Amino acid sequence: MKIRDWFKFVLFSVTPHLVFDEIGYLFSRVDEGLRAKTKNGHNAYIFLACDYANMGDYAITKAQENMLKRMYPDRIVHVIPMKKTYSGIKTILSVGNYDDVVTTIGGGNMNELYYGYERKRNFIVKKLSAYNILAFPQSVAYGENLFGRLAMRRSCLIYSQHANLTFMARDKNAYATMSRLFPNNKVVLAPDVVMTLDLWRNTERKGVVLSMRNDREASHDNVTVERLLADCKKLGLDVRNHDTCYYKEGMSLQSTFDSLIDDYSSAELVVTDRLHGMILAFVTGTPALVLPNNNGKVEAGIEWIRACGYIKMADFSGMNHENDKFSGIIGIRPSRSAFEKLHRTFVYTFLHNFKK
Repeated sequence: MKIRDWFKFVLFSVTPHLVFDEIGYLFSRVDEGLRAKTKNGHNAYIFLACDYANMGDYAITKAQENMLKRMYPDRIVHVIPMKKTYSGIKTILSVGNYDDVVTTIGGGNMNELYYGYERKRNFIVKKLSAYNILAFPQSVAYGENLFGRLAMRRSCLIYSQHANLTFMARDKNAYATMSRLFPNNKVVLAPDVVMTLDLWRNTERKGVVLSMRNDREASHDNVTVERLLADCKKLGLDVRNHDTCYYKEGMSLQSTFDSLIDDYSSAELVVTDRLHGMILAFVTGTPALVLPNNNGKVEAGIEWIRACGYIKMADFSGMNHENDKFSGIIGIRPSRSAFEKLHRTFVYTFLHNFKK
């Protein structure tokens, strides 16, 4: 573990679980605006919604909101951002409409790397024990280290005590892990909710968009990226960098998201090692060459959309020439009918399997 992970492990191992969240909750206030909108019942909530510059998580929030409106057309959907978690819980409990539906954001934060999210999900489940909770599609990646095992044990304890908690696993690996760790909870297999978006556009396409990680989930090195850039240039391809975590000062999250979708929709090819880089390429009808990250969620996620024909996993073994990397993907024409066939299946999964 890194030094900061050791520090977190020591801090959280010597303090009662969720004590810091209880303190935050104690000093939070009821959101009177939200309370006025929810007091008549028939509500659905999205907790841990994206309020930060990660366009993959922002896409999840948008897609989850859209899907809940379709799943529950008679309910009002309320988006509660990450920073308002405690006041959101306190407001819901003050209203006491126990037939309301509570959901937590999907993503890849069920681990110790993003422990702030996992802790808050623990806290939501603990506090809202009388509510039906749907945890939208997640990957699971608790580390094989002291901190990872601590986070896993504490999550297992909290989740096992909730009688009406359903987990959606967004790949088969996550499904197997969740089924083993959370035997008292319902676990179902479902695609990442961003796959239910349809953002196809008829636009002129030119060049390559590079969306590569530069964090602890990256499995490549700078040399790999430099070689990809060099290979693109040798093939006469214009390359521009646009990561899903790019943020320009002064831009709203919606404007930042729109800018990313504009760039993907005008590209001949996206090269990415980000799961949502791959998924956003899929929902915009953009060919993509996908590299693995370090925890397997990209390789697992591509299985949902491989049949579309325009999203391909890169295999660098034995590739000694730039044409090897891009053969079969440059110049491909994505099939709208292939997309629609998969898209209908994904939407059906949510509308017919989880509404009840």
